[in-house]
Amino acid sequence: MIFDIITDTILPLILLVIILRNFRMVPKGLRIIFWYLFTSTLIFILSNLLADRKINNLFLYHLYTPLSFFFFTYFFYSLNLNRTFNHILVVAYIIFALFALINSVFIQKLTEFDTNSILLSSLLSIIFSITYYCLMLIKDYPLIAKKIYSFWIVSGIFIYASGTFIIFYFFKYKEVFFTSVADQFWEIQNIIFIMRTLFFAVAIIICIRNS
Repeated sequence: MIFDIITDTILPLILLVIILRNFRMVPKGLRIIFWYLFTSTLIFILSNLLADRKINNLFLYHLYTPLSFFFFTYFFYSLNLNRTFNHILVVAYIIFALFALINSVFIQKLTEFDTNSILLSSLLSIIFSITYYCLMLIKDYPLIAKKIYSFWIVSGIFIYASGTFIIFYFFKYKEVFFTSVADQFWEIQNIIFIMRTLFFAVAIIICIRNS
């Protein structure tokens, strides 16, 4: 429980304070990440409080998944790397939002883990990240240098989405695999969360130094 609090609450709070102190100096993309961290931290604080009191908190994941995916999609959109890519981002989020709503109402109710939505958002985030890497490879060096902070943000998103996809895939189909193996994968979630936070921290430091 303490490790969970450090991972999803304390570390993001540290990043929030750093960004807030330099809010006018950071680019739009990092401000989007700020609001993601702010929103997710509030959700996880409430989630931990409910879990500590043995109250079902899974409905919060039904809120966290579409919100986090919105902020990440908006971050990719804000980079404005390619007009076609931006159109795809908008369409993809609309489709995902409809899927998440249907999943929460008819398939995996608010008292269950929304593994279907998590798997889809993770898969789309992986695809977005790979597309970002490909688009950055064909850009001129000055543009790459200007947006280098985004590389660390996207890499954090990519690592987190890849790990989350694997973990929740095993979690969803743990009856097919050894249950103990699925539980061990679940424990890795916090480590991946910390890795993503460290990547975000590097991006923040780069923006502050460049400013």
